[in-house]
Parts: sequence; C-alpha cells; structure tokens
Amino acid sequence: MDMVWLIRQAKVHDLQNRLGFVATLARLALESSSTAQPAREAVLKVLKKLESNLAGSRLAKEDTFMKRASEAELEWLRESRSQEARFWNLLTDWRPEHLSYVS
Repeated sequence: MDMVWLIRQAKVHDLQNRLGFVATLARLALESSSTAQPAREAVLKVLKKLESNLAGSRLAKEDTFMKRASEAELEWLRESRSQEARFWNLLTDWRPEHLSYVS
C-alpha cells in the first residue's frame, strides 16, 4: 500500500478523519480477533502507523458516513458514539464488534 499517496488523497478530499477512524476500527477488530494470522503483526503495524500519521491532521469539524441525517439522528450519534469516533470527530455508532468477518 502506498501510504503517502493514501494520506495525501485523504487530506486533499478532507477525509482524514474518516480514514483514521476506519484504520482505528480495523486495528481494534484485529486486536480483539482470536484468528491466528501469519501477517497479523505486520497489518497491525501498518494500521497503527496510518492512525499516527493522520492523528496530527484531524479536522475539527464533525463528519459522518451518512449522506443525510436528521438532527435527532445526529444528536443520538453524538451521545452514543465510541471514544474512538469522538477522537476522530465522527458521528457514527460503528464499533469493532460490528465487524464479524475479521480475518
């Protein structure tokens, strides 16, 4: 993976918070997975590096993965989001346990 290109593209399109959150979500899911993988440690290292590289350029504005949401939905997400989603300023209820196909 060309991480430099990926990060640059995320920043150009103001998507660094989304990418950072997805990397965090993937890392947490992989860390909690009991599946033995030959490349597990290498993948964890890449995800941690991606998170670290994006953390310094987090956007202050809140974002969501949804195209449209009512104010009630947004308020519920604000109150229900995980600590990781809060860190990345994302309004989402996605959690590692929602990823059932971690391999």
